Amino acid sequence: MQDFLNKLTRKKMSAKSEARPQLSVTFPISTPKPSDSEIYQNLPFAETDPEPILLPLPGKIVVCYNVDGSSESLFVKQAGAVGIIVVRPLARGIDFSLQIPSTLIERKEAEELREYLENERNPIAKISSTMTALNTKPAPKMATFSSMGPNIISPGIIKPDITTPGVNILAAWPPSTLLATKEDFEYSIISGTSMSCPHASAIAGIIKSYHPSWNPSTIKSAMMTTC
Repeated sequence: MQDFLNKLTRKKMSAKSEARPQLSVTFPISTPKPSDSEIYQNLPFAETDPEPILLPLPGKIVVCYNVDGSSESLFVKQAGAVGIIVVRPLARGIDFSLQIPSTLIERKEAEELREYLENERNPIAKISSTMTALNTKPAPKMATFSSMGPNIISPGIIKPDITTPGVNILAAWPPSTLLATKEDFEYSIISGTSMSCPHASAIAGIIKSYHPSWNPSTIKSAMMTTC
């Protein structure tokens, strides 16, 4: 499944939304500039809301590099922006909550976008609803944050022994720790070994229930030779 579709032209940029899938927005694009005012550090566990750190950006779609959490989109929203274009590897995806309509592009597309911004007097962008692209095969593919053998130093070491799903996993989610969002979700989509490990543990638990006498090594062998 492909959750995004980016089209770049000399006149506009159109991209599928990663958030608020029913909303379509078309607004001018802006790249944030350093503010002359005081810069406040983001403190997710503070009792007060984070202070705005950007210049006013009313009605703008902002291009952000290396976004790793929802706080960046919160600051962009506080600055009055209506959308955010996140630049990061597509393989990493967006596995955190964004506060405003957003889309994801890679560095190559970002360079095309930068050229467009530099040459267009009134650049605009459109973030439209997410669409599922059928007949695509992104898997099997190892996640960027995971290991894939053989070992570079010692090719005789092939790890991991087994891999399980760990990218964009839908799971239960605790109340938000970012007080300024004022939003709580019962479920979220996240990635990482914390999501992959439960899959492997569940398989091992099922095998153990059918074969109580098997030791961990036997269970591991069964998993490795039957996947």
